[in-house]
Amino acid sequence: MQETGAHPSRVAPHEEPMRVLTLTDGVFAIVMTILVLEIHVPAAMSAHNLELWFVEHGEQTLLLYMVSFLFTGFFWTGHRRLFSFVERVDHGLVWLNVIFLMFVGLLPFCASLLIHYPSLELAQQCYGTVLFALSVWRLYMFQYVAVRPHLLTRPMPPGTVRRLVPVMLFAPVGYVGFIFMTPPFPILSFIACLLAPVAYILYLNRIHRSLALDRAQRLAAYEAARARHERPSIH
Repeated sequence: MQETGAHPSRVAPHEEPMRVLTLTDGVFAIVMTILVLEIHVPAAMSAHNLELWFVEHGEQTLLLYMVSFLFTGFFWTGHRRLFSFVERVDHGLVWLNVIFLMFVGLLPFCASLLIHYPSLELAQQCYGTVLFALSVWRLYMFQYVAVRPHLLTRPMPPGTVRRLVPVMLFAPVGYVGFIFMTPPFPILSFIACLLAPVAYILYLNRIHRSLALDRAQRLAAYEAARARHERPSIH
């Protein structure tokens, strides 16, 4: 018999996050597979012509494939980290996740556009716009769950949220630079696009280490205070 006032430990079937995670992992797996299928090798070419094709187009195609694959993995790991705090989902979070996956599904199209038309400004801006949309939407999903502690395994301290939100702005700012810097500085804009998630990951890891250290220090102080309280007095 459950005690009165006890916190319910079971999650209702319609609030279970596993189906959301299964759908998300499936979409990401399909997107990553489609990316590699966009690499086409010309048929019926001599060895010399094939070498020329690889120098002129193949190297660039492989580079864009690897960059797109790593970007996809970057957003998957961010989604995985976010949902590691989620215990249950509501109707709003489910639809936010569906829209997030809609943007994820556009990555192969934008990558293919950039592979076939690498010097076209529209292709580069399309690629940057999708990356920007994904990073902004992920930030919105984070803020959505942060202010709804009933969805989380444990509430997020306000200080933690205030420290993480500025870090999560690194990526969209970099992608905005990629979009607007593409016409005058295409190479510089592409470097900014690549550095945005790198800076985000490095600084986020630093924040997480700082938060873990803070928790360890608070726990040590609590244990020390409890030990002093429980220490028997000597008469």
